[in-house]
Amino acid sequence: MAVLKKNINRFRRVYPGIRKSPKYESLVNVEAGYIDLSNENNGTYTYTLSYDEIPSVVGTPYDSTGAGTVNVNIYISTISKTEVEFTTSENMTGRIYLQIVGF
Repeated sequence: MAVLKKNINRFRRVYPGIRKSPKYESLVNVEAGYIDLSNENNGTYTYTLSYDEIPSVVGTPYDSTGAGTVNVNIYISTISKTEVEFTTSENMTGRIYLQIVGF
């Protein structure tokens, strides 16, 4: 009886007949800024760049007294193509650092 043996070194790689070009997505506008708060619970930041759509915004609270962190929650109360307004859970003295990414 014949025994069939397969040579494992001869695997064939099959590629599609049409290769697709990669599509890259680029960010058009990226900026960073901050809002200073002095015993307040809300602040507004006006963008320095112009955006076609409403951008994505991230805010991080920072204590200016040297402790580094603040035990407050921050959230965006209003956002538009020209500015963003943050509100905190209680009054704070410090900064809210922002990162704005628009397309």
